Amino acid sequence: VHISYYDTSFRDLKYATCSAVCSQASSWTTLTIDSTGIVGHSSSIAIDSSDTIHISYRASQLKHIKYATCSSSCSTVSSWTTTTIDNSGEATDPSIVVDSNDDVHIAYRTNIYASSTSNLMHTTCSSSCSSAASWTSTVVTSATGYYSYISIAVDSNDGVHISYAKQRSGTLGYRSLDYATCSSSCSSTSSWTNITVDDPPNGATYNSIAVDSNDRVHIVYHQSGAGQSGLGHGLRPDSYTHLRAHETR
Repeated sequence: VHISYYDTSFRDLKYATCSAVCSQASSWTTLTIDSTGIVGHSSSIAIDSSDTIHISYRASQLKHIKYATCSSSCSTVSSWTTTTIDNSGEATDPSIVVDSNDDVHIAYRTNIYASSTSNLMHTTCSSSCSSAASWTSTVVTSATGYYSYISIAVDSNDGVHISYAKQRSGTLGYRSLDYATCSSSCSSTSSWTNITVDDPPNGATYNSIAVDSNDRVHIVYHQSGAGQSGLGHGLRPDSYTHLRAHETR
């Protein structure tokens, strides 16, 4: 078992692993991967077919997106390599996944505060990913307002699927649940399709996306309404359907 996380005491990116009897705290090994400034927010972890570990995370002070990887002896700090893959100064909310070819994909957002706009970004790397030059980044979509709560998945054909919340025009906090997908040539913005999955009155926020063995896309997310909040589920066999999985008042 592998976990990446942010250490709030030391403001570092940390990693925890356990190979057996993981219900006992003593079975876990933890170490600091990156301690350069304030790093580790919004970390996301994926494992490829060779059990190489891939982590995306945010350097909060610099507002950069960073990437850490380790192929063996990962309980030793020296086995890890860290790289800045977006140094625009306004990047956040990364989510990572590895496809069947062991290509690494990261979705995240960049903010353009001068114009109050946001870009949903996709960046990918097929080899030598510890070099920033190996990454190819694409603007998936742009809008007035801000994207947030980003999650990424791939299907059996290596199609890329991203769920995210999009701020409604003219509102400070209300967001719709949106979805972007690309089946090929994903380094071109025109290859991406974007839709709104759900737009509840008081917004949709925290979400996570997954693809099942039949390539059906599932998104679980939080939605709020007047005097209530709940957990929603969006299913896309050919088009999205919705249900409220849990509700509190």
